[in-house]
Amino acid sequence: YSNALEHGLLTLDSSLILIQREAVSRFTGWTTDDFNVLTGTRGISNDVGAVCASSIQQIENAGYFLSDRGFYSVTSSAVAPESFNIRPLLASLSQADWDGVRSAHFKSIYELRWYIPGVGLIVYNYALRKWTGPMTGIYTDSAVVAMWQTVDAEDRPIVLTGHADGFVRRTERPSGVCKDDVLSDGTGGYRYTLVAKCRRMFSGDFVGEKAYRFAWVTCNLRTSTRGSIVCETDSDTCISHFTTDPPSGTWGTEGGEWGALELGGAAPWYWGGVAYDRKRLQLSGHGEWADITIQDDGEAESLFSRVDLRAFYLGER
Repeated sequence: YSNALEHGLLTLDSSLILIQREAVSRFTGWTTDDFNVLTGTRGISNDVGAVCASSIQQIENAGYFLSDRGFYSVTSSAVAPESFNIRPLLASLSQADWDGVRSAHFKSIYELRWYIPGVGLIVYNYALRKWTGPMTGIYTDSAVVAMWQTVDAEDRPIVLTGHADGFVRRTERPSGVCKDDVLSDGTGGYRYTLVAKCRRMFSGDFVGEKAYRFAWVTCNLRTSTRGSIVCETDSDTCISHFTTDPPSGTWGTEGGEWGALELGGAAPWYWGGVAYDRKRLQLSGHGEWADITIQDDGEAESLFSRVDLRAFYLGER
């Protein structure tokens, strides 16, 4: 034990947890008469530990750290793996990469955030037990040398990262900013692309061949003019672009559209919330299935919630 490299200390329940490079031990006792360090099989783990001190975070009576086998949680009695779903992202990293890991606890939204060199920023929501990422872009272009939680000018919690290029950046965008890497004065930055892919769609028949004609997408484009839908089938790949034109017409009149009503000349009202709409987009191609991908790199917080397809069966009559 005396030769073990200590990476962190956590107070969990009535024990002091010692996280080493290749083990996790437990320090117990209240006075010099009953102090005891439990190691190996008498401790918590004798074959998993933290790759670096900066990967360790504590949340109440649990700790989290990055080992050479992925992310683990630790309590006063056991360790448990947490990252089976992202294990391939970590498989090829070296010890030099581990030394550059940085982390922070974003308490207000129940998230742990880790920067991993060459991978980017990955996020674990410990309330939902779900992973997000990796986020690349600036996180792979410029190494993160520090990460910490603080508050903004209005005392709202934020997480900042310090980069090798000399800039300090927020890990989440400010409200109303829909570009990446915008300067503090609101200038600069670049657009990034939202990509949402539906599960493979069979239109009610897993083996019959269908011709795909239309897609209806329930969405709120929020002024974005750069949204599109990509439909890939056995025979073809087509791209259709969204428009931002709202439904027109007055309720009950010829040419009016169900779900759109003008009230005293005000802006149209839509079922499901203000400015929600169902956009119809032309498709092409035929096959047993269709893969639908929605893309939008506009400077707006576009929101997409549902996709429906119209397909025509091409099998036996």
